[in-house]
Amino acid sequence: MEDLKEDLLISRNKEKYVRNIQKLIVFILSVIAIISLGIIYKYIVTNNPLLGIKTLIFFIIVMAADIFVLYKFIHNEVQQINMKLAKLEEENLRLKEEVLVDKLTGAFNRRKLQEIADIELERSKRYSIPISIIIFDIDDFKKINDKHGHSRGDIVLKNITKVITSKLRKTDFFIRWGGEEFVILAPETNIQGALILGEKIRKLVSENIYVALERVTVSVGVAEYKKELTYKEFFDNADKALYIAKNSGKNNVKFVD
Repeated sequence: MEDLKEDLLISRNKEKYVRNIQKLIVFILSVIAIISLGIIYKYIVTNNPLLGIKTLIFFIIVMAADIFVLYKFIHNEVQQINMKLAKLEEENLRLKEEVLVDKLTGAFNRRKLQEIADIELERSKRYSIPISIIIFDIDDFKKINDKHGHSRGDIVLKNITKVITSKLRKTDFFIRWGGEEFVILAPETNIQGALILGEKIRKLVSENIYVALERVTVSVGVAEYKKELTYKEFFDNADKALYIAKNSGKNNVKFVD
Protein backbone atom coordinates (compact mmCIF):
# COMPACT_ATOMS: atom_id res chain seq x y z
CA MET A 1 0.00 0.00 0.00
CA GLU A 2 2.88 2.35 0.89
CA ASP A 3 4.62 1.51 -2.42
CA LEU A 4 1.41 2.37 -4.28
CA LYS A 5 1.19 5.73 -2.51
CA GLU A 6 4.87 6.43 -3.26
CA ASP A 7 4.41 5.56 -6.97
CA LEU A 8 1.35 7.80 -7.11
CA LEU A 9 3.29 10.68 -5.51
CA ILE A 10 6.20 10.26 -7.96
CA SER A 11 3.78 10.16 -10.89
CA ARG A 12 2.06 13.34 -9.71
CA ASN A 13 5.44 15.11 -9.23
CA LYS A 14 6.54 14.12 -12.76
CA GLU A 15 3.27 15.37 -14.18
CA LYS A 16 3.63 18.66 -12.29
CA TYR A 17 7.26 19.04 -13.48
CA VAL A 18 6.30 18.47 -17.16
CA ARG A 19 3.48 21.01 -16.89
CA ASN A 20 5.80 23.62 -15.37
CA ILE A 21 8.37 23.07 -18.15
CA GLN A 22 5.65 23.46 -20.80
CA LYS A 23 4.43 26.67 -19.18
CA LEU A 24 8.01 28.03 -19.03
CA ILE A 25 8.59 27.26 -22.73
CA VAL A 26 5.34 28.98 -23.69
CA PHE A 27 6.29 32.01 -21.59
CA ILE A 28 9.82 32.28 -23.12
CA LEU A 29 8.48 31.92 -26.66
CA SER A 30 5.85 34.54 -25.97
CA VAL A 31 8.50 36.99 -24.70
CA ILE A 32 10.64 36.33 -27.81
CA ALA A 33 7.60 36.87 -30.03
CA ILE A 34 6.78 40.21 -28.36
CA ILE A 35 10.42 41.37 -28.63
CA SER A 36 10.48 40.30 -32.30
CA LEU A 37 7.31 42.24 -32.96
CA GLY A 38 8.88 45.30 -31.34
CA ILE A 39 11.96 44.96 -33.54
CA ILE A 40 9.82 44.59 -36.65
CA TYR A 41 7.95 47.75 -35.80
CA LYS A 42 11.13 49.65 -35.04
CA TYR A 43 12.95 48.79 -38.28
CA ILE A 44 9.91 49.21 -40.47
CA VAL A 45 9.40 52.66 -38.97
CA THR A 46 13.12 53.49 -39.58
CA ASN A 47 12.78 52.52 -43.25
CA ASN A 48 14.75 49.28 -43.17
CA PRO A 49 12.20 46.97 -44.78
CA LEU A 50 14.73 44.16 -45.56
CA LEU A 51 15.63 43.65 -41.93
CA GLY A 52 11.98 44.10 -41.06
CA ILE A 53 11.01 41.28 -43.43
CA LYS A 54 13.71 38.98 -42.01
CA THR A 55 12.56 39.76 -38.52
CA LEU A 56 8.95 39.14 -39.56
CA ILE A 57 9.90 35.69 -40.88
CA PHE A 58 11.70 34.95 -37.62
CA PHE A 59 8.68 36.20 -35.74
CA ILE A 60 6.37 33.89 -37.72
CA ILE A 61 8.65 30.90 -37.02
CA VAL A 62 8.72 31.70 -33.31
CA MET A 63 4.94 32.12 -33.22
CA ALA A 64 4.47 28.83 -35.05
CA ALA A 65 6.69 27.09 -32.49
CA ASP A 66 4.82 28.87 -29.72
CA ILE A 67 1.46 27.73 -31.10
CA PHE A 68 2.73 24.16 -31.54
CA VAL A 69 3.98 23.94 -27.93
CA LEU A 70 0.74 25.51 -26.71
CA TYR A 71 -1.25 22.97 -28.73
CA LYS A 72 0.76 20.08 -27.26
CA PHE A 73 0.25 21.49 -23.80
CA ILE A 74 -3.54 21.80 -24.26
CA HIS A 75 -3.69 18.38 -25.94
CA ASN A 76 -1.88 16.77 -22.99
CA GLU A 77 -4.16 18.54 -20.54
CA VAL A 78 -7.26 17.30 -22.39
CA GLN A 79 -5.86 13.75 -22.41
CA GLN A 80 -5.25 13.92 -18.66
CA ILE A 81 -8.79 15.20 -18.06
CA ASN A 82 -10.28 12.45 -20.26
CA MET A 83 -8.28 9.79 -18.41
CA LYS A 84 -9.46 11.11 -15.06
CA LEU A 85 -13.07 11.24 -16.28
CA ALA A 86 -12.82 7.65 -17.54
CA LYS A 87 -11.47 6.53 -14.16
CA LEU A 88 -14.26 8.38 -12.37
CA GLU A 89 -16.88 6.78 -14.61
CA GLU A 90 -15.37 3.33 -14.01
CA GLU A 91 -15.37 3.96 -10.26
CA ASN A 92 -18.99 5.18 -10.36
CA LEU A 93 -20.05 2.02 -12.22
CA ARG A 94 -18.20 -0.12 -9.69
CA LEU A 95 -19.86 1.66 -6.77
CA LYS A 96 -23.28 1.40 -8.41
CA GLU A 97 -22.76 -2.32 -8.94
CA GLU A 98 -21.77 -2.73 -5.28
CA VAL A 99 -24.95 -0.94 -4.22
CA LEU A 100 -27.15 -3.22 -6.37
CA VAL A 101 -25.38 -6.56 -5.80
CA ASP A 102 -25.40 -8.75 -2.69
CA LYS A 103 -21.78 -9.01 -1.53
CA LEU A 104 -22.05 -12.55 -0.17
CA THR A 105 -23.72 -14.36 -3.07
CA GLY A 106 -23.13 -12.03 -6.02
CA ALA A 107 -26.88 -12.03 -6.73
CA PHE A 108 -28.85 -8.82 -7.23
CA ASN A 109 -30.25 -7.29 -4.04
CA ARG A 110 -33.74 -5.97 -3.24
CA ARG A 111 -32.89 -2.46 -4.48
CA LYS A 112 -32.10 -3.90 -7.89
CA LEU A 113 -35.34 -5.90 -7.81
CA GLN A 114 -37.35 -2.69 -7.52
CA GLU A 115 -35.47 -1.22 -10.49
CA ILE A 116 -36.02 -4.35 -12.61
CA ALA A 117 -39.69 -4.70 -11.59
CA ASP A 118 -40.50 -1.12 -12.62
CA ILE A 119 -39.24 -1.84 -16.14
CA GLU A 120 -40.57 -5.38 -16.56
CA LEU A 121 -44.07 -4.73 -15.17
CA GLU A 122 -44.47 -1.73 -17.45
CA ARG A 123 -43.39 -3.89 -20.40
CA SER A 124 -45.86 -6.59 -19.31
CA LYS A 125 -48.74 -4.09 -19.17
CA ARG A 126 -47.90 -2.41 -22.46
CA TYR A 127 -47.44 -5.56 -24.53
CA SER A 128 -49.65 -7.98 -22.56
CA ILE A 129 -46.67 -10.21 -21.81
CA PRO A 130 -47.04 -12.56 -18.82
CA ILE A 131 -44.60 -12.24 -15.96
CA SER A 132 -44.38 -14.22 -12.72
CA ILE A 133 -42.53 -13.95 -9.46
CA ILE A 134 -41.13 -16.78 -7.35
CA ILE A 135 -40.14 -16.35 -3.72
CA PHE A 136 -38.36 -19.17 -1.92
CA ASP A 137 -37.03 -19.51 1.58
CA ILE A 138 -34.52 -22.00 2.99
CA ASP A 139 -36.29 -24.27 5.45
CA ASP A 140 -34.99 -24.20 9.04
CA PHE A 141 -32.04 -22.02 8.11
CA LYS A 142 -31.67 -20.76 11.67
CA LYS A 143 -31.09 -24.36 12.79
CA ILE A 144 -28.34 -24.70 10.19
CA ASN A 145 -26.61 -21.59 11.55
CA ASP A 146 -27.10 -22.63 15.17
CA LYS A 147 -25.88 -26.19 14.61
CA HIS A 148 -23.11 -25.72 12.06
CA GLY A 149 -22.16 -22.05 12.40
CA HIS A 150 -22.82 -18.95 10.33
CA SER A 151 -19.87 -19.62 8.03
CA ARG A 152 -21.47 -22.90 6.97
CA GLY A 153 -24.76 -21.06 6.53
CA ASP A 154 -23.00 -18.58 4.22
CA ILE A 155 -21.68 -21.49 2.15
CA VAL A 156 -25.24 -22.81 1.79
CA LEU A 157 -26.43 -19.41 0.52
CA LYS A 158 -23.57 -19.24 -1.99
CA ASN A 159 -24.11 -22.81 -3.22
CA ILE A 160 -27.85 -22.32 -3.67
CA THR A 161 -27.16 -19.17 -5.69
CA LYS A 162 -24.63 -21.01 -7.86
CA VAL A 163 -26.83 -24.07 -8.46
CA ILE A 164 -30.00 -22.13 -9.32
CA THR A 165 -28.49 -19.35 -11.43
CA SER A 166 -26.76 -21.98 -13.58
CA LYS A 167 -30.19 -23.35 -14.55
CA LEU A 168 -32.12 -20.12 -15.10
CA ARG A 169 -32.75 -18.47 -18.44
CA LYS A 170 -30.78 -15.37 -19.35
CA THR A 171 -34.03 -13.41 -19.20
CA ASP A 172 -34.74 -14.40 -15.58
CA PHE A 173 -33.59 -12.23 -12.68
CA PHE A 174 -32.23 -13.82 -9.51
CA ILE A 175 -32.31 -11.70 -6.34
CA ARG A 176 -31.33 -12.24 -2.74
CA TRP A 177 -34.18 -10.55 -0.92
CA GLY A 178 -32.52 -10.83 2.48
CA GLY A 179 -31.37 -13.45 4.95
CA GLU A 180 -32.31 -16.87 3.57
CA GLU A 181 -35.00 -15.55 1.22
CA PHE A 182 -34.58 -15.30 -2.55
CA VAL A 183 -36.70 -13.96 -5.40
CA ILE A 184 -36.84 -14.85 -9.08
CA LEU A 185 -38.56 -12.48 -11.49
CA ALA A 186 -39.46 -14.45 -14.62
CA PRO A 187 -40.59 -12.39 -17.64
CA GLU A 188 -42.68 -14.10 -20.35
CA THR A 189 -43.76 -16.75 -17.83
CA ASN A 190 -47.36 -17.48 -16.87
CA ILE A 191 -48.49 -19.22 -13.67
CA GLN A 192 -48.12 -22.72 -15.18
CA GLY A 193 -44.57 -21.98 -16.26
CA ALA A 194 -43.79 -20.41 -12.89
CA LEU A 195 -45.04 -23.49 -11.03
CA ILE A 196 -42.82 -25.68 -13.19
CA LEU A 197 -39.87 -23.38 -12.47
CA GLY A 198 -40.70 -23.33 -8.76
CA GLU A 199 -40.72 -27.14 -8.64
CA LYS A 200 -37.44 -27.22 -10.56
CA ILE A 201 -35.87 -24.93 -7.95
CA ARG A 202 -37.19 -27.05 -5.10
CA LYS A 203 -35.67 -30.20 -6.61
CA LEU A 204 -32.36 -28.51 -7.46
CA VAL A 205 -31.86 -27.51 -3.84
CA SER A 206 -33.06 -30.76 -2.24
CA GLU A 207 -30.94 -32.88 -4.60
CA ASN A 208 -27.75 -30.81 -4.58
CA ILE A 209 -27.39 -28.86 -1.33
CA TYR A 210 -26.30 -30.63 1.85
CA VAL A 211 -24.84 -29.62 5.20
CA ALA A 212 -22.87 -32.41 6.89
CA LEU A 213 -24.91 -35.00 4.95
CA GLU A 214 -28.15 -33.30 5.97
CA ARG A 215 -30.33 -32.33 3.03
CA VAL A 216 -31.27 -28.65 2.65
CA THR A 217 -34.78 -27.86 1.39
CA VAL A 218 -36.72 -24.76 0.37
CA SER A 219 -40.36 -23.70 0.42
CA VAL A 220 -41.56 -21.86 -2.68
CA GLY A 221 -44.31 -19.31 -3.31
CA VAL A 222 -45.44 -18.37 -6.83
CA ALA A 223 -47.69 -15.67 -8.31
CA GLU A 224 -48.47 -14.29 -11.78
CA TYR A 225 -48.81 -10.57 -12.44
CA LYS A 226 -52.17 -9.08 -13.40
CA LYS A 227 -52.58 -5.59 -14.84
CA GLU A 228 -54.80 -4.36 -12.02
CA LEU A 229 -52.17 -5.22 -9.40
CA THR A 230 -49.55 -2.88 -8.00
CA TYR A 231 -46.01 -4.15 -7.64
CA LYS A 232 -46.55 -4.54 -3.88
CA GLU A 233 -49.73 -6.56 -4.37
CA PHE A 234 -47.97 -8.73 -6.93
CA PHE A 235 -45.08 -9.37 -4.54
CA ASP A 236 -47.42 -9.92 -1.58
CA ASN A 237 -49.30 -12.65 -3.49
CA ALA A 238 -46.11 -14.65 -3.89
CA ASP A 239 -45.21 -13.97 -0.26
CA LYS A 240 -48.62 -15.30 0.82
CA ALA A 241 -48.03 -18.41 -1.29
CA LEU A 242 -44.66 -18.86 0.44
CA TYR A 243 -46.38 -18.59 3.82
CA ILE A 244 -48.83 -21.31 2.78
CA ALA A 245 -45.94 -23.52 1.64
CA LYS A 246 -44.16 -23.03 4.97
CA ASN A 247 -47.30 -24.03 6.85
CA SER A 248 -47.98 -27.04 4.64
CA GLY A 249 -45.01 -29.11 5.72
CA LYS A 250 -42.26 -27.10 3.96
CA ASN A 251 -40.26 -28.33 0.95
CA ASN A 252 -43.15 -27.69 -1.45
CA VAL A 253 -44.48 -25.19 -4.00
CA LYS A 254 -47.68 -23.15 -3.59
CA PHE A 255 -49.28 -20.35 -5.58
CA VAL A 256 -51.82 -17.58 -5.09
CA ASP A 257 -53.98 -16.84 -8.12
